[in-house]
Amino acid sequence: MRRNGNGTKLKILIFLIIICALVYGIFRIFTSPKFEKNPPQIALENEIYWNLTSPLKIKISDDTGIKLVRVNLNDGASTIPLLNEELNVPQTTLELAVQFPKNLMLNKDKNYKLEVFANDISSWNFAQGNKSVKTANIIIDDKKPLINIINQSYKITKGGSAVVVFSAKDERLNEVYVKTNYGKIFKAIPFVKEGYYASLVAWPANLEEFRAEAVATDRAGNESISQIKYFYQDKKYKVSTIKLNPGFINGKVSDLASQYAQNFNSMSDLEKFKFVNETLRKKNGDDLHAATSAVHEDKINGFELKPFY
Repeated sequence: MRRNGNGTKLKILIFLIIICALVYGIFRIFTSPKFEKNPPQIALENEIYWNLTSPLKIKISDDTGIKLVRVNLNDGASTIPLLNEELNVPQTTLELAVQFPKNLMLNKDKNYKLEVFANDISSWNFAQGNKSVKTANIIIDDKKPLINIINQSYKITKGGSAVVVFSAKDERLNEVYVKTNYGKIFKAIPFVKEGYYASLVAWPANLEEFRAEAVATDRAGNESISQIKYFYQDKKYKVSTIKLNPGFINGKVSDLASQYAQNFNSMSDLEKFKFVNETLRKKNGDDLHAATSAVHEDKINGFELKPFY
């Protein structure tokens, strides 16, 4: 009887060990990253303006990786597939640029919805993965903003500046600015009355050519551009070779270097001059650029320029 009791206890112990192992195994499986339960995140606004020309930007992210993406356009009666892609290499972050099919016309009077579907590689849901669906209302807008140059300075001189006033109108106006051929963007601010804007522009002295254009964009990505027709005046700036003397170095240069240089006492005269003329001058230029780039948003009711030296 004692042997039978021991045998029964041993069987129970083995059974409990097996159960614990199974429970632990199941726990490890379902807490594994492969079995994560988080669905893909689809970054999509509830309402999208689209000109049907610019690609729609859609960002999708997931913890384990996205394996399937579908994008459709639906009017309630029919579905237009825009994208159906199964990724060979799953991506944790996916940035889509969805193009509208060429030679396809949409009825602007209909209400369209954009449907975005994403599926990840998680082993959850019987290895089917987590799924996400997000929809957005599509507002079709292929009409460009109206832009018109009202007035501008007669000329702009190399190394100088000029002004422009223009109108820009659109029901869904988004941005208004002046762009140049050298990449600088000048902010245009409201001027006098609704729909009118003013901006200062500048022609750097180190550039041989200059062009400026007024630009207006709407929320659907439509863009209108109008060239500002200045008279361009070239100017030759004098280049001087200045001989440094000890009096100049030991005067203003040393004063400035002693205020701003960390290692002033170990500097030679040439190092002091280079610090003031290069390092300090560049920092001052950066500070000026930052200050003058902070253009206020308030409407300008007058635009008067006074000469200064």
